Amino acid sequence: VEKTVNGTAELSGQKYKTLEVNGFANFKDVTVEKFLELNGKSCMRECHLKKVKSNGNLELVKSKVTEDFDVNGDCEIDESELHGSCDMNGDVHLKKSTIHGDCTVCGSFKAEDTSFWNSLTVCSKKLTLRACTTKDIYVLKSNSGVNIWKSFLKLFGWEDKPKQEVKLIDTEVQGDIDFDGQNGTVILIGKSSIAGKVIGGNVEERE
Repeated sequence: VEKTVNGTAELSGQKYKTLEVNGFANFKDVTVEKFLELNGKSCMRECHLKKVKSNGNLELVKSKVTEDFDVNGDCEIDESELHGSCDMNGDVHLKKSTIHGDCTVCGSFKAEDTSFWNSLTVCSKKLTLRACTTKDIYVLKSNSGVNIWKSFLKLFGWEDKPKQEVKLIDTEVQGDIDFDGQNGTVILIGKSSIAGKVIGGNVEERE
């Protein structure tokens, strides 16, 4: 079944090939075999999805996505599995989840009890991982700041390097942490460890 809903979609226990919702979406135990497009706020519980594109804030609980997961909006993910690549533009909070593919986040980012099987790329001033495991972490240079001020600095040969922070609490990084902006700080708390190098930043250990 291919379906388009213009308005609120309250769905439970149903199965579709493709599904498009233009409005608020509230799903429980919904399966979408090919492609799900969401234009509006959405909440999905116990869903089985293949490919997801969402324009709007999204909450995903106890669900599974087998291919690409693309969200433009704030994202709350809890007890879920994402098997494809993840691209999220907005504030992201992950709990008790597994990310199998590469993960890119542009916005504030917090994760707890979550495993990242591939690289994690973040464009943010702050990244906090608690009780997580991950491979390499790439922290892209944040675009924050006034453009006029940046232009002024460049005139005098000075480069604007906003500070960026990665806070690791009881977290294992199995690769490198690379700060693209060359002005990063990694804060290690508890039983945190980094197997590789910290590039473009320094390390602080705290209790």
